[in-house]
Amino acid sequence: MSITQKFMDFIEEKMVPVAAAFANQRHLKAMRDGLIQTIPITILGGIILMIANPPIAANVKATNWFLSIMVAWRDWAAHWKPLLLVPYQMSFALLGLFACINIAYSLAASYKMNTLSAVMTAIISFLVTCVTVNKDGSFVVTYLDAKGMFTGILIAMLTVEVTRFLIKKNITIKMPDGVPPSVTKSFEALIPVAVNVLLIYEISLTVKNLSGLNVPAAIMKLLAPAFTAVDSAGGVFFSGLLAQILWFAGIHGASTVKTGVLQPFLNQYITANADAALNGQALPHVFTDPFWSAFMTVGGSGATLALVILMLIRSRSVQMKSIGKIAILPGLFNINEPVIFGTPMVLNPLFIVPFLLIEPINGIIAFFATKAGLISPAYIVVPWTTPGFISAFLASFDWRNTIMVLFLIVLDMALYYPFFAIYDKRLAKEEKDAQAEVDAGTQTVGAK
Repeated sequence: MSITQKFMDFIEEKMVPVAAAFANQRHLKAMRDGLIQTIPITILGGIILMIANPPIAANVKATNWFLSIMVAWRDWAAHWKPLLLVPYQMSFALLGLFACINIAYSLAASYKMNTLSAVMTAIISFLVTCVTVNKDGSFVVTYLDAKGMFTGILIAMLTVEVTRFLIKKNITIKMPDGVPPSVTKSFEALIPVAVNVLLIYEISLTVKNLSGLNVPAAIMKLLAPAFTAVDSAGGVFFSGLLAQILWFAGIHGASTVKTGVLQPFLNQYITANADAALNGQALPHVFTDPFWSAFMTVGGSGATLALVILMLIRSRSVQMKSIGKIAILPGLFNINEPVIFGTPMVLNPLFIVPFLLIEPINGIIAFFATKAGLISPAYIVVPWTTPGFISAFLASFDWRNTIMVLFLIVLDMALYYPFFAIYDKRLAKEEKDAQAEVDAGTQTVGAK
C-alpha cells in the first residue's frame, strides 16, 4: 500500500468521524453560527473606517485632478471624523456584545428555548461582567468589543445552560391557566434571569478580588500564549493545512477551522489593527480574516483560482475545459465548490499534495512579506466574496497587496501545473478511448 493511500485511509477512518462530530457539536455549532451573524457588523465597521481614513498622507498636495479629489476627501473626513466614527463605535466597537447575543440566541434556538429571554439574560450578564465603574460613577466599556469576545462566548453558553437546568428542574414561577402567554413567559424568565445575573456577577467579583483583573482581562491574560501562537508563521501554516485536510475529506475546512475555532482570535486581531490605524500606530497583527481570504485562499479553499485558469488555457480534456468555464466566474469571488466537487479535489490522490499545501504556502509567503514591510496588514474587514486582488487593497489601502495577490496566483499556477497536466492527460485519454468505442459501435451497427 502506497504512502498516499495510507494517508487517505487515515483521513477517512480517523479524522473524518472526529471532524464531523466536532462540526456538529451543539455548542461549537452555536458559536460558529453566532459569529457568522456578526459579519455584517464587521463589514459595516470596515466601510466606516475606510471612509473616515482616506489612503492619502497629511502632507500630500493637490497637484492634479486625482490628488485634488483625494485631498478633498481627506480634509472632509478629518473635519467630520468624530461623527463618521459613531456607526463604527456602535458596530465594530461592540463586537463582543453582539457575538454574545448571537451565540445565546443560536444555542437557545437549538434547545427550542425562549430565545428572547436567553438573549436578554446573556446581555445583562455580559454587561455586569465587562463594564466596570469608576469611583466618579462613570462606566468603562473597554471590553465590549472583540477583546470581550471570549467572555461573551462563555457567558452566552453558561447562561443558556443554567436557564435550561432551572427549567428542566421546574425552578420557575408558574402562572395559572388563563394568563396571557406573553405574561407567563415573562414570569417564567424571572428566576433564571436573577440566578444567572447574580451567579455571573459573583464570579466576576471573585475573579476581580483574586487577580485584580476583571473577567475579560483575566481571560485575555490566560489566552495570551494562544494569541501569540495563532498570529505566527506556524499558526498560519498549520491553520491552512488543517482546513485543507478536512476539505480533502469532504468536510468544509474553512467553516470548521477558521469560523469554528479561529474566528474569535481573528476578530480580535482585526479590531486591534483598526484601533491602531485610528490612532496612527503600527498595526500589531498579520493573521486576520482579510489575510485568509485575500492571500491564502485565492479563489476559494485550496487557492484554486490558479487551477481554474490552467483549466481554461491549458486543458486538452473536455471535462477540465468545461469545469474551467463554469468555475471561473464564481472562482473570482472565492466560491470554488464547482472545482472542489467537479474536478473532483475531494479524495483525489493526484491533487492531494497541491490541494493540501498551496494554501498554507501562500499564507507563509504573505506572512513573512508583511513582517518584512513589503505589504501591509489589514485593518478593514472586506466581504470574503470580494476578489482577492481587490480585497487585498481595500483591507489595507496598499496597492502592493494587490501585486502580492497577483504574484501568488502565478506561483500557484506553477505549483498546480505538474499535477494538473497529469490529470488532464489522463482524462483526455479516457475521453478519446470512450469516443473510439462509440465510433466503433456506430460502425458495427451501420455494417449490419
